[in-house]
This record gives sequence, structure tokens and C-alpha cells, in this order.
Amino acid sequence: MLCDFKAGLEVISFSQISTALNPPTSRIPNNRQLRLFEVMHAGSWHNRYPGDTRINLDLAGLVSLYDTTLAPSLVGLRGSQERCDHRIQGISPIDIEAVRSSVSHALERSQSDRSGVDWKTLFRVVVDRYSDRLDLMEHLLNSTLDNDAVMDQAKKVHVQLRVMLTSYIFRDTVPSNASFDSAHSWATPVFKACGTAHTSSIASYMPSLNPSERLLLQAVQETTREICRITTKMWAAGALAGLDPYLPLDSTPDPAEIADLVDTWRQELSDLMAWLDWSVWVRCRPACGPEEMCYLPSWPVNVPRGPGPHRPSPSQEIYDDIHIFNTSLTDRVSFKHDFLMQLASPADDWRKPQPKCIRRVEPYGF
Repeated sequence: MLCDFKAGLEVISFSQISTALNPPTSRIPNNRQLRLFEVMHAGSWHNRYPGDTRINLDLAGLVSLYDTTLAPSLVGLRGSQERCDHRIQGISPIDIEAVRSSVSHALERSQSDRSGVDWKTLFRVVVDRYSDRLDLMEHLLNSTLDNDAVMDQAKKVHVQLRVMLTSYIFRDTVPSNASFDSAHSWATPVFKACGTAHTSSIASYMPSLNPSERLLLQAVQETTREICRITTKMWAAGALAGLDPYLPLDSTPDPAEIADLVDTWRQELSDLMAWLDWSVWVRCRPACGPEEMCYLPSWPVNVPRGPGPHRPSPSQEIYDDIHIFNTSLTDRVSFKHDFLMQLASPADDWRKPQPKCIRRVEPYGF
């Protein structure tokens, strides 16, 4: 919030702009849906990375309620919930005080109390490196194929796994001959190299990191470790099944074994992507047409409809433009609320919004 308009700002101009809310003649339509859409449209310009570049988040001063050491009382509460259902309801008084104290310390710390690590870029490197390939593998694994095509499907997925891990597969990385090696211990060096590639140099400077930065480092470490654990496991299982041409086996791949392997891969990858829950995967499928945009239902347009504690039923009264301009502020606010309620969505769409294509030209609709 800007408390002093003159603090650090220079006035460029004060202009009296013609407003569409008060057309000079009745021949000019007062298109509420056009205005509402354009508000949402303008707000969507920065939905994707890097967001609004005029705003720089101070990640070195981050305080997160996902920090299990800061708010342990929330861990059990959200254990079986989807991320969209996570709330701070039920947090303990002790944790509330700890969070307040952490926020105060973050605000009071010196600007020199930071390591200089570009955390935003580091996070983006990890997302860029894995998001597209994981998405492609999910597509390949969920493609509808005949039984005869499962082998080809498995080989295509394994190629992607091999490419992802190429930088971490050493010359002496070869499958073990021991039949009891179900843990794929021969692939452990691949997992370790992959899981530490982006963070090992930062971890060596741990003493120079402030508490917020240590939390950020832990987040990157755990994320890359889980990605590498799953992908290495999938690659190693495929290599043992005879899918890796660089690690040939004496036996021929068994079709039934490959079919089971593909089913296992599908579940493992699905679980991994659900756990990562990256925003880059939130998109309209199929892609929207040229007169459409991909829209994620949001406030205030898509608040849940229907009666509720703080959710009055939509008004059936139709207000004309003259009525709006001749009514009090309270009545105007009431009208706007009623109008938005008419554009509301089912409660589940509000709880877990799903992207959908909406029109950028008439007729509009949300």
C-alpha cells in the first residue's frame, strides 16, 4: 500500500479519461461483460514466468508455513489433503508466535544478510530442465496403444529417461548381475550425481546462508532428489529389462514384463508430477483457438454459487444503466455483487480451479 503518494513518485500527468461506465448517449452500449473480461484479461498478462518483472520478491527473506520446523502443528493436518485444501486453521499458539517472530526477524534483518544466490533463477533452471520432458513422458505413457505397440512405447519413454540422466551416467555404470539387487544399487551413483547437480556448490556455503535461504536450499534439494530418485529408478528398471541399447543384455525383452513395467512407470510418474504440482502444467488441453484465451477461474467472477454462510443467492432483479448511476454506493456495491454472482461457478470449481478456454471477443462467457 502506498501511504504517501509523494514518497519517491513523480507525477507525469493527471488526465480526465472518458469512462465507458457513463456513455454520453444511449446509442453507445454499456457492455459490462466486455469490461469484466478485459479486467481479467489484463490480469492474466503476467500469469506465466517471469510474472510482473516490475516486482522483485525478496526470497532471501522468505517465511513459509510449509517449513516443518517453524509450524509443525500443520504437518499432520494437511497430511492427507490435496494442496488446494491446505489451510492454517488448527495451527498451534506456539507456532503462531514462532511465525510472527520469524516475520519480524526477516523484516528487520540487514540487506547484507544474504548469500547473493539467485534463487529465482535456480528454481527456474530446475523447472525448465525437467518439466517439459516429464510432461512428454506422461503423454507417451498414457497414449492409447495396441498390445503390440507397448514395446515401442517403452523404448520411447526409456530414451527420454536416458537423455535426462546422460550427464550422470558414468562409464562404470553397469547393471549388477546379482538377481537379489532389487534396489538397483548399481545405479546409486547416477541418482547421487543427479540429485546434487544443482545444489552441491551452494551447500558448501551453508554457513553464509540465512535461515530463509537454508529453507530455500532444502526445498531445491528435496525436489531434485525426488525427481532423480524416480527417474533413476525408472531408467534402471528399463535397463534391466533390456531397453537400453548402451547396456545390452544377453536376453531378449519379455513383452509381458515390459507391459508390467510400463504400468509401473505410469503410476510412478503420475505420483511424482502430482507431488511436484508445477504451474507450468496448468494449461488448457487442447490449446485454445485464436479467438480464445486459457483462463483459470478466479475471484471475483467465479465465487461459488448457491446459498451459504457468506454466499447469498443471486438476485433475480435486473438493473439498467440509469438505475446504477442514480443509486447509492451501498446499492451499487450490492448490484455488482449480484451481477458477479450470476457469473459464479460450482463450488468444486472454486475449490480446485481447472483451466478452460474462454472467448476474447463476443459473445463473452466465463
